[in-house]
Amino acid sequence: MFFARKCLGSSFSRPFDGLTKWWRLVKASLLVVAALIAAIAIGVVALHHRGGAHAVGIRLGVELNTHATAAWLALANNLFAEHGLRVEKVIKFRTGPELAAAFSRGDIDAAWACLAPIVKMIDKGAELYIVEAAHYYGYGCVGSPRVKSIDDLRRLGHEPVVAIPGKAAQVHPLLILAEQRYGFRAKVVYIKPPAILSAVMKGSVDAACLPEPLLSVAVKRGLPLLFTAQQVWPNMPGSYLVVSKQLLEKHPEAVCELAAVNEEATRLIHRDLEEAVRVDAKMLGLPEQVINESLHRLYFTTRLNVAEMQRMVDIMYSHGLIRHDINISKYIVDLDKLCKNKR
Repeated sequence: MFFARKCLGSSFSRPFDGLTKWWRLVKASLLVVAALIAAIAIGVVALHHRGGAHAVGIRLGVELNTHATAAWLALANNLFAEHGLRVEKVIKFRTGPELAAAFSRGDIDAAWACLAPIVKMIDKGAELYIVEAAHYYGYGCVGSPRVKSIDDLRRLGHEPVVAIPGKAAQVHPLLILAEQRYGFRAKVVYIKPPAILSAVMKGSVDAACLPEPLLSVAVKRGLPLLFTAQQVWPNMPGSYLVVSKQLLEKHPEAVCELAAVNEEATRLIHRDLEEAVRVDAKMLGLPEQVINESLHRLYFTTRLNVAEMQRMVDIMYSHGLIRHDINISKYIVDLDKLCKNKR
């Protein structure tokens, strides 16, 4: 009996050993495949959650100019979706009042906008908060065909008439500093774009202070450049990423992601200016040469210079452009605190 079992064992154990090894190999392979499928499924779910149905919906306001180059690049390169944001609407605006109306109606959650209109909105009671900078500079003044220099402006024999796009325009504080620097006093008139360009070209006004790219358009058409922001106001504040109080309170993580989008898009500008020119030209419908000149008159950065921001507020308050003496620091988001787990 023992001999029989021994013989059976010796004759039948090898095939069974082979099957056992084969089955172990199959099980190991199945486990690897299962792990891969699980990893892919988790990735798909995460991607869906980040950029799909669960992404935070954002309604954006964007200046219709080169100041908003970071926003235009972010839209063109799908950066919002990559950061888990779903752009539901993009409202393009030309003036501060247009932006203020959109914010007051609750039509937008965030915007790239110049500081002066932001301050004006805060002064009127809007609950807005500044997240990051978008650029410095990007403003200047041109003369009419008969006013080719600041000296010509001073020698007119009458108070020079200088047009600006609106009372809350960023160029108004710039003009005030230019008056002090160059020793003239202007009669300010408000003309909306693009009519302001026509007025200065026809000589209906003696000069016009303009934002980019309108400034570069004016120079391209032969109007003399009287001065730029760099010449009058070193580190002059430009545009900023600003969000509503509602978005900040309801979706603080979305504000962190908006800041990340702004930072990534700003790096893209410095890495590939030619792409920035192409994107802006397409978005704004202007020749690439004009856009290129315009971008060289701006310095793109996300860094906040709070002292210069407060200086703009102080100029606006002391000259009656706003009613309240605003401490701008109270309206700046502390990103390090808000996004401490992300930064």
